[in-house]
Parts: sequence; structure tokens; C-alpha cells
Amino acid sequence: MKRISSTLNIPPGSVLRIYKKGFGYARVEINESNDRWFGVSAKDDFFSLVKDGDLVDAYYWLEDVASYEFSLTVIGRITVGEKILFFGHTDKISASRERKCLSTGVEIPIRFFIFDPKRLEKRFTSEKVYYHNGTVIELSDRDSVIRTPDPLPDNIFIYGHIVLDGRDIELIGKVEPVAERQYHVAMTGITEKDRHKILEYVYRVYRE
Repeated sequence: MKRISSTLNIPPGSVLRIYKKGFGYARVEINESNDRWFGVSAKDDFFSLVKDGDLVDAYYWLEDVASYEFSLTVIGRITVGEKILFFGHTDKISASRERKCLSTGVEIPIRFFIFDPKRLEKRFTSEKVYYHNGTVIELSDRDSVIRTPDPLPDNIFIYGHIVLDGRDIELIGKVEPVAERQYHVAMTGITEKDRHKILEYVYRVYRE
């Protein structure tokens, strides 16, 4: 798919992350677009905070293509029924092949075990599973950093669970050391449903 050069190229149904100082990030969906503007559905808390004429920062990830960052100006709104914000288009866009993740510092307990994907079937049929305890100290919808008193071997994966707002989230991914007893986890095995739960949690932390 061709990279976008203007917000005119972002189709309805696309999801943007919009940042407003003093609030944090809001997740909005484009529901209409024409040559002059596009409209997004917005939750009440974000809708009431932004004013016409405000300049906000936006982020858009196009799967398997690129991530895009740009600024938007609020040019209008619909206040009756579903809350809609309108933004003017822009062609001042920066692109990156890497997905940029919103992350936040946390202190979330995690219980996990390690495994080698090449020996996964044998692991669960003939070996005792040994659990480790640790703490997630940084979290996004794509990766995390955990701290654990147990040294972990290289080139290994972890499988564990964390609880966010009373909801259980599976955390699966490859670990790489980043500091003493701290490991980066690339969460390749997480479901889209759990990614959304994590994003909602991270957005809320940013607002507090």
C-alpha cells in the first residue's frame, strides 16, 4: 500500500491517537472525510476538553506500512447526539517504518514461566513448569519491561498474566536483557483484544 502524504488519504474507519496537553491520549475513529475536513467520534471527557481552534498532536499506524505523526486543528463540532469533532486536513506529516507505542511506567505484579518455542510441545508434556515472579515496570500495547529477581537465559520466551483494572491479560513474548534483572519483552503473542485493553489502561494512566 502506498504511503500517505496527507490526512486526505486516511480512510473512514481508521483509528487515530490524539494527544492534548493536560489530558493525555484519546483513541478516536474517523467516521467521515471530505476535501476540506474530517470528523471523528470522541468520548465526552476528551470532547469537553478540546476547544475550537486548538492544535493537537496525532498519531496513525498503518499496519505493515508505516506510522505517521502530524498536528491537527480543531475546526468544529457536533454537540447533539454522538459527539463529533472536526479537524482540518494537513499534509505536514512525518513517517516512520517503526510503530511508535504509547508507554507508561507502572508497578504491576506478574507471575510467568519461560519456554523455548522450539521445544514447546515437549515442555508441556514431559517437564514440570517452573513459575517466576516479577514486576512489570513499563507497559505499552506492543512491549513491556519486567523486573525479576531471577536471572533469565538468553533467547527465551515468557508466558504470564497481569491484571489491569480487574481484567486478566496474557503477556507472551521474547525477552532480552536491558539492565541487571530487567528484561524487555516484545509481546508478539498478544491478542488484539488484549492490546486494546492495555491501550485503554495506558490512556487512563496518562490522564491521571
